[in-house]
Amino acid sequence: IADSVLSALIYALIFTTVAVLWFRRKDISS
Repeated sequence: IADSVLSALIYALIFTTVAVLWFRRKDISS
C-alpha cells in the first residue's frame, strides 16, 4: 500500500471516529 493511500485511510478513520463521538455527544446533550 502506498504511503499516501495509507495516510488517507488513517485520516479517514480519525475523521470518522471524531464525527461519531461528536454526534453522540450532541445527541446526549440534546
